Amino acid sequence: MANLEDVKLLSRLCILLTIKESLINGLGQPVGFDLSRIECNVPENQIRVDGQPLLGWEFRLFRSVQQGVSPQGVSFMDPYQITVAFYRGNNISKFVFVENPKEIERLTQYFPLDNLLKVIPTLLQDS
Repeated sequence: MANLEDVKLLSRLCILLTIKESLINGLGQPVGFDLSRIECNVPENQIRVDGQPLLGWEFRLFRSVQQGVSPQGVSFMDPYQITVAFYRGNNISKFVFVENPKEIERLTQYFPLDNLLKVIPTLLQDS
């Protein structure tokens, strides 16, 4: 059985990895981007790439737990970490921890798909 310190370290590692992965996805970088180029200081709301501050990004972090059942019928809890990166274009970076799992859908939806589909014809008219 893992001790409490191991659980904390694993949780922090998952947070850092999901921040880095969400950032490289947001930047449009390919799979295989060197994650060691990204430095995160979550308590100070700082993120750096290649030693340079990266400004204008907001990271929304969610921790959730799902109950699962193994093929042998044993029930277990499956925790996972989610991070979504948004480029805000301002001069700060921010990390937002969301505690209520019901907030995930509301906070990760930037624009409802049906609203985006309604706008497409007007965008095509200007082309």
